[in-house]
Amino acid sequence: MRFEAAPGTTHHASAGNRRNCDIDNLMLVTKADNAVMNRWYSGSSPEYRQATLAMAQIKLAITRRQRDTK
Repeated sequence: MRFEAAPGTTHHASAGNRRNCDIDNLMLVTKADNAVMNRWYSGSSPEYRQATLAMAQIKLAITRRQRDTK
Protein backbone atom coordinates (compact mmCIF):
# COMPACT_ATOMS: atom_id res chain seq x y z
CA MET A 1 0.00 0.00 0.00
CA ARG A 2 1.34 3.44 -0.90
CA PHE A 3 0.50 6.61 1.03
CA GLU A 4 0.74 9.96 -0.72
CA ALA A 5 1.85 12.96 1.30
CA ALA A 6 0.10 16.28 0.86
CA PRO A 7 2.08 19.03 -0.88
CA GLY A 8 4.68 20.50 1.48
CA THR A 9 4.68 17.45 3.77
CA THR A 10 6.67 14.26 4.10
CA HIS A 11 6.58 11.01 6.06
CA HIS A 12 8.77 10.55 9.12
CA ALA A 13 9.36 7.28 10.99
CA SER A 14 8.22 7.97 14.54
CA ALA A 15 9.76 4.90 16.20
CA GLY A 16 13.15 5.30 14.56
CA ASN A 17 12.86 2.17 12.39
CA ARG A 18 12.80 3.47 8.82
CA ARG A 19 12.00 0.04 7.39
CA ASN A 20 8.82 -0.25 9.47
CA CYS A 21 6.26 1.30 7.11
CA ASP A 22 3.31 0.44 9.32
CA ILE A 23 0.89 3.37 9.52
CA ASP A 24 1.26 3.41 13.33
CA ASN A 25 5.00 4.06 12.93
CA LEU A 26 4.70 7.01 10.53
CA MET A 27 4.10 10.70 11.20
CA LEU A 28 3.10 13.26 8.59
CA VAL A 29 5.25 16.35 9.09
CA THR A 30 5.95 19.45 7.03
CA LYS A 31 9.19 19.60 5.11
CA ALA A 32 10.30 22.51 7.31
CA ASP A 33 9.67 20.48 10.48
CA ASN A 34 11.52 17.53 8.98
CA ALA A 35 14.51 19.72 8.07
CA VAL A 36 14.75 21.14 11.61
CA MET A 37 14.38 17.68 13.14
CA ASN A 38 17.16 16.33 10.90
CA ARG A 39 19.45 19.32 11.47
CA TRP A 40 19.10 19.92 15.20
CA TYR A 41 17.49 16.84 16.74
CA SER A 42 18.76 13.90 14.67
CA GLY A 43 20.24 12.15 17.70
CA SER A 44 17.06 12.20 19.77
CA SER A 45 15.59 8.95 21.05
CA PRO A 46 12.66 7.50 19.09
CA GLU A 47 10.46 7.44 22.20
CA TYR A 48 10.72 11.25 22.37
CA ARG A 49 9.81 11.80 18.70
CA GLN A 50 6.57 13.68 19.49
CA ALA A 51 8.44 16.03 21.85
CA THR A 52 11.16 16.47 19.22
CA LEU A 53 8.52 17.47 16.68
CA ALA A 54 7.07 20.01 19.13
CA MET A 55 10.54 21.50 19.76
CA ALA A 56 11.15 21.73 16.00
CA GLN A 57 7.84 23.57 15.54
CA ILE A 58 8.74 25.98 18.36
CA LYS A 59 12.16 26.60 16.80
CA LEU A 60 10.50 27.36 13.45
CA ALA A 61 7.98 29.73 15.09
CA ILE A 62 10.79 31.63 16.85
CA THR A 63 12.75 31.92 13.60
CA ARG A 64 9.71 33.20 11.70
CA ARG A 65 8.91 35.73 14.41
CA GLN A 66 12.51 37.01 14.42
CA ARG A 67 12.45 37.36 10.62
CA ASP A 68 9.16 39.26 10.71
CA THR A 69 10.38 41.79 13.29
CA LYS A 70 13.54 42.73 11.36
